[in-house]
Amino acid sequence: MKISSRVKEQIARTIGEYFTTNEITTVFKDIGVETDESLYAKWRITLDAFSKFENKENDIPEAIAEFCHPLSFPDPERRIAFIQRLNEILSYDDIEIQHTEKTAKLVPMSEAEAPKPAKVSKGSPVPKNEVGVFDPPKADDLPDVYKCSISSKAISLIAGEVPLQRFEVIRIVEPILKEIKYIYPLSVVQDYLDRSQDYTFFDFNDVLQTMRQKDINADKHIETILSALLQPINYEPYLENLDTFKEKIDRFLAYDKLTLIETDGKYTIEPIPKEINRPIKPKQTEAEIIQSLVDSLKEDDPVIIKNKGRLMKIREYHQAYMNIIELFCVDTTKPDPELNDAYVKLADKIQLLINAIPLKRHKIEFYRPFDDFYSAEHYWKSLVHTDLDGERAELSWEAIRPRLYKAHSDITKLISKAEATSDMTDDEIALEAVNSLIANKRTATDEPEPTENIQKLHLIHENLDTKSEQKKAKKQSTYPKTIPAGTRWENITMRFLDDETVEIRLAGNVHNTGYADMGFADNRKNGQPPNLQWAFLKALAESNGSMKASDGNASDNYKQHKHRLSKRLMAYFSLDTDPFREYTPQTGYDLKMDIFYNKDSNHQPTKTLQDPLLEEVDDIFSDLAR
Repeated sequence: MKISSRVKEQIARTIGEYFTTNEITTVFKDIGVETDESLYAKWRITLDAFSKFENKENDIPEAIAEFCHPLSFPDPERRIAFIQRLNEILSYDDIEIQHTEKTAKLVPMSEAEAPKPAKVSKGSPVPKNEVGVFDPPKADDLPDVYKCSISSKAISLIAGEVPLQRFEVIRIVEPILKEIKYIYPLSVVQDYLDRSQDYTFFDFNDVLQTMRQKDINADKHIETILSALLQPINYEPYLENLDTFKEKIDRFLAYDKLTLIETDGKYTIEPIPKEINRPIKPKQTEAEIIQSLVDSLKEDDPVIIKNKGRLMKIREYHQAYMNIIELFCVDTTKPDPELNDAYVKLADKIQLLINAIPLKRHKIEFYRPFDDFYSAEHYWKSLVHTDLDGERAELSWEAIRPRLYKAHSDITKLISKAEATSDMTDDEIALEAVNSLIANKRTATDEPEPTENIQKLHLIHENLDTKSEQKKAKKQSTYPKTIPAGTRWENITMRFLDDETVEIRLAGNVHNTGYADMGFADNRKNGQPPNLQWAFLKALAESNGSMKASDGNASDNYKQHKHRLSKRLMAYFSLDTDPFREYTPQTGYDLKMDIFYNKDSNHQPTKTLQDPLLEEVDDIFSDLAR
């Protein structure tokens, strides 16, 4: 008879739970199969031995039956529990172990003898000791009681709609399950809670269904689990997922004439009253809705004004926090210990300060993408992060940046509110309320912020806090002509007319401009000469847009330089994709747009990146380091 791969794996795990390594290898040696003890894990040794059988459909069932031999179990009850556990797993392939006190064999369920009715003891189906306390059962011999008011179908629907990831659900429900002394030891529960394996045979629905089947207090305990899952802290900052989940639970429970009741943050499941007299609320006008929003937002005004200094400190810390993360993202494979310590301390400090401000209607969606830099890649890959196009996002500054900027925007808005005077008109206050409502309804993945907002956030990130610097930055122009929707980097041609000016061709338009108007002036030096990014862009133009990685250090020398150039070009052309193709040692740095250095139309580019540019790069990087 054929046993599926998943069932074989679970059989191997169960054998590993009941037998020592020496006992497992002895059984296989007796039937002529060599085992590989270097695999270390008992279940892996067993699964590997299964794979070595020539006639798997006959030999594997015989091997399983050999493990069920009575002489393998000094305690007969342990043997019965072992066979019952195997039968639960084998039932997925319609196979059953028929056994007596001396024999055991695997047969198809269609050939199995009808089981004799089990004797049910009087009183509580769960064993108790002398003082009336529940004793944990041996293995999985807990009898079925079916005392739950929630139907199997409703439980299945609820379990399938939990909007949390598996590790989050386990973190919430494991302490509750540990308190249920007669449920926690069951193999279904243990398998689901097993964090050491990438794949487990049972899911959250299996755990709830087992409780429904075997727990005499199933109503109370499932209610406790759902109440813990419904706590708002589990869904920050996406509380709309919680509201949706609650609505679905209530809808599923209604099929069993049950409803979800909230009292002081805790939830209970109760029968639906036969008659519910719900007062009909009069429909509000648009003006009344706006006025109610205005009134509700004003509740936080005294708190915001009182904590203005704390909010400004949070903004200062958060700016440094963003800078540290951006530096880390330059090369996530080499975390810097000092940067890591600063990241951890700042994250803890910011969260502490935010928690100390008792806001009711406003919130700061503080984003901590990972616990520390050393576990960043592991944590990032364990979750599904998507970009604005719905594609899986790799760990990078571009993937992390939007939610960091959103938090910075929340902080800045609260500071502005604290600084606002009482001279605001009623219309201005109403508009502020509507804008706050819209902002709270948006998520980080809705749609890109308008170009103007992106520029403002860019100014924040570059620490341009003084008014003079902000005015200077605003003069930094973007491409002055209309860019058609759907424009790509491949549609842009840039020609260097000389060392300081370029000709840009886009959508049939020709535009001549200089490095300063494009935002490439070095404001740190007298005369504001071209900065390092302009020098790098010119070098790329001299080699027709592609700089080969001629030596092993090219990637390390220019990675941060390339990143800054990308940001400036994206801001200038108002495009949200990287102007560079993916870097490889073979292709080096390769721009997507057509770019070349050509003082006259007949001149062909012949220049390459020479030592003077390398020296300039080294000098500017030295300045940055200081």
